[in-house]
Amino acid sequence: MMAISAPQKGSRLPVERIAAQLREAKCIDEIRSVRDQASAIGLYWRKRKASIEVQNDAAEVVLRAERRMGEILRETIPHKGGNPQLSSGTTVRLADLGITRDHSSRFQKLAAADEATFDQHVAGVRDQGERLTTRRAINAISHAAGHDGDEWHTPAEYIEAARQVMGGIDLDPASSEIAQRTVKAAEWYGKNEDGLTQPWHHRVWLNPPFSHPLGTQFANKLADELESGRVESAVFLQNNSTDTAWFRRLAPLCCLCFPKRIAFLRPDGTRHRGNQYAQILFYSGPDPGRFADVFSEFGPVHAPASRRVS
Repeated sequence: MMAISAPQKGSRLPVERIAAQLREAKCIDEIRSVRDQASAIGLYWRKRKASIEVQNDAAEVVLRAERRMGEILRETIPHKGGNPQLSSGTTVRLADLGITRDHSSRFQKLAAADEATFDQHVAGVRDQGERLTTRRAINAISHAAGHDGDEWHTPAEYIEAARQVMGGIDLDPASSEIAQRTVKAAEWYGKNEDGLTQPWHHRVWLNPPFSHPLGTQFANKLADELESGRVESAVFLQNNSTDTAWFRRLAPLCCLCFPKRIAFLRPDGTRHRGNQYAQILFYSGPDPGRFADVFSEFGPVHAPASRRVS
């Protein structure tokens, strides 16, 4: 176990010190050591409930260290069996580097983004007051490369279940012509209409872009509309991100369903069965019992105390 001196409450000196070490590190062993130190400090601050800003100081060093390791791994020549082979011809096992194949894949995905894209993601997450994580960074990088789920559509069974619970769908504020072949909302907004700036009303189905910052913005917009009373009922589908501010805001207002990983539809109608992330379905409306009955087909349903049926 690595010895980490306890930081003063709110102090950034330990992270500043290891961030300087990262700038000087040259090889994977040195970079991994920096990452481990930053992870330990981040864990210390999380346990002591330090602010997200302070926790993200450590998380940013972790991300940058992982990205650096990914850059080094991407420069190697693939070798049979998954181990990297240096340009000198020397084969190095990932295990010798203290890296699993899963870690190697994740680090290289971080390294796939240019510096500007990576920096923009880090700044955006921090500005929103959310937690920096490797998973969220990979999602953002995939979005920038055009490989995210923003253009994946919800299978009909989930939309029909939402229609059954709410009695209909009056508005889909983050949609497209292709999606409407299934959703068939009375009114919908596409990219040109920008649903974030439009009024919402009555019964809403929402499967917004999962990428940052649009996913967060649509979630907060839904919370605003529910709290105002303009939206009477809603079913909202998003990645299961329980550590985010938007989740903590919406969860007390909604019943939750935790489905198995959803095989979303591509624009051509084929299913994407390689979904790596879990999803969650939120329901807010007058009939939580019906939501539980209908959506329990997809996974466990949880209702906060304020929404439970007596």
